[in-house]
Amino acid sequence: MIDPLSVTAGIAGLFSLGIQVTESLVKFYTSYKDQDTDVARMTTRLESLLDTFCGLDAAVQRRTFRPDEQDLIKNIESSVRNCDGLIQELKEEIQKFDRAVAVGIRGTLRAAGRRAAYPFRQSTLQKLDEVVGEIRHNLTFTLEVLQLRDHENTQDDIT
Repeated sequence: MIDPLSVTAGIAGLFSLGIQVTESLVKFYTSYKDQDTDVARMTTRLESLLDTFCGLDAAVQRRTFRPDEQDLIKNIESSVRNCDGLIQELKEEIQKFDRAVAVGIRGTLRAAGRRAAYPFRQSTLQKLDEVVGEIRHNLTFTLEVLQLRDHENTQDDIT
């Protein structure tokens, strides 16, 4: 039998990482939000993902799992674990924004130019959009399962 508290503790770290990574991306893109509609759209999607992470984290932290909800706990863990690799991809994107290997003044300028342009390339925005969409899909499913189970529990308590 899975301890509900260990589930909460186990996925709390992943939620925390997701929140931290998403906040970094939101802060970065927000400063350039007015420059381009694609960047504005990405900023909005990242803000929405951040809200989803925060909301789901709060819901799981507040919730008291019943002993008969082992299948629910496994579904939540599975959905959240599916996000782990995707969160790591977002983290790698942040690291790419800061990465630059440069030799000499000319190399430094070239690296700075590439680093400045990278986050706004269409392929970068498209990749981020796909990753954010996939994470939101997994987290939204988890949230819906939690809500459905709470609804069922409420109905059972009433009858």
